Amino acid sequence: KVYTLHAAYMVAEDPNSQHTIKFDKFKELVEAGTDGHVIIEVHPGGELGTEQEYIEMLQNGELAFTNVASSVLSGFTDAITFADCPFLFRDQDQVREFLKSDVLKARLDTFEEIGLVSLGLSSVGDRNFLTVADKPITCLADMKDLKLRTMQTEIQVEAVEMLGAQATPLAYTECYQSMQTGVIDGMENEVDTYLAMRFYEVAPNYTKAGWLQLMHAFLASKEIMDSLPEEYQQVILDAAAEANEYSTVKGIEYAQGAAQDELEAAGVNVIEIADNSEFKQALEDGGFFDKYADLIGQDVLDWVDAN
Repeated sequence: KVYTLHAAYMVAEDPNSQHTIKFDKFKELVEAGTDGHVIIEVHPGGELGTEQEYIEMLQNGELAFTNVASSVLSGFTDAITFADCPFLFRDQDQVREFLKSDVLKARLDTFEEIGLVSLGLSSVGDRNFLTVADKPITCLADMKDLKLRTMQTEIQVEAVEMLGAQATPLAYTECYQSMQTGVIDGMENEVDTYLAMRFYEVAPNYTKAGWLQLMHAFLASKEIMDSLPEEYQQVILDAAAEANEYSTVKGIEYAQGAAQDELEAAGVNVIEIADNSEFKQALEDGGFFDKYADLIGQDVLDWVDAN
């Protein structure tokens, strides 16, 4: 029997996008590992709906796989809400160690309670601020009253507002036009997506403030996984683990290398903030970390402190 399984993600297909890299590798490994008995059909660019809808489709057995920003899961579970917390992790090396931890594994195992199978998290790199031409962010003071699109989570909305901006949650598909028409002044995003979605056309300022160490959640439908032979389930789990690591390495290589040349070629005003301590201090002064300690979780906080 041949199983045709559908996968979907929001970002436009692009050879440098971590989503594209991940699903290309995953498809290759699964189809080879099952001798073609499991076929993966990939739908990029929001072709089948929104990220929230993708998760609901997984729960209902209407979609097999998706790869979403961790924040999208906040409406379904608090298991990985820590990943939405700005300035929680020191750097990429610490994030990658955390991805291998028992603390994270215990959190991901709870996904089955809501009809999902976690295929792991991948590290995406820094998520930074991008803004329209006349409103560059060069320091904390420039954040004041900016209308910034955030991901639709309480923890990110509050963090943005503590930095002085007006948080404006919007669907991802509305961001380009909203910056073009002045509905928002900017947003935050990782560099590969910034380039793949051509956001630089309407938001030519890219401020590297190290706002968030972003993670993507690779998810499968529990209903669909349970319907597959056990040997194919194992192939999928192994392929996902390899695809996560592969996309993380390739994504970081690109972000630190070729992406910088592409930013220059596109005429992007890249603003380097070498010391982001005033941003962190604004959150601490506002009581951000104390307020969200329970939501982040003591197990995660203890791991971060110890590593």
